[in-house]
Amino acid sequence: MEPKRGHLSSIDLLPEAAWPHVREALDALSAHKRSQDDIREEFNGHLLALGCAPISRSAFNRKSLSLAKIGENIRQAREMAAIFAEKMDEMPDGDVGMLINEMVKVIIYNMTEDIAAQDIVVAAKMLKEVSLTLHRLEQAGNISVKRRREIEARAETKAAKAVDVVSKERGIT
Repeated sequence: MEPKRGHLSSIDLLPEAAWPHVREALDALSAHKRSQDDIREEFNGHLLALGCAPISRSAFNRKSLSLAKIGENIRQAREMAAIFAEKMDEMPDGDVGMLINEMVKVIIYNMTEDIAAQDIVVAAKMLKEVSLTLHRLEQAGNISVKRRREIEARAETKAAKAVDVVSKERGIT
């Protein structure tokens, strides 16, 4: 089965000439300085001047909610990026890889949650790709842990040899 595509909204179906007004209305919604009804009334005035039908309260509200969700996702992504940037300076290379691994898992989880919330029928191919991605992330994490253990073991061996050399030079058993 192919993924279902939602219907285009009445706002999405507006002619090209209306898009500057759409952007203006969406910017006004993002600014949170005026009421949604006030913005919609002004927007509908512009549409009527262009000869377009007005947008209903429910259609405008759906668009507003969609915009708010996108804005929240962007805010969360920025927060994650800030935390990630801060942690990168503090973490050894293996830990950075593990952090990236966890971030990708969170992104996949969020995508899956969004798909389920929208009742989208997911193609088997997409499920396969998500499963493969998660499997590869786990493999990469395991390789990273194994590599870090090997590096630590080599460092311990070198340190032990250095201690032996210094102790023999100083006559310490």
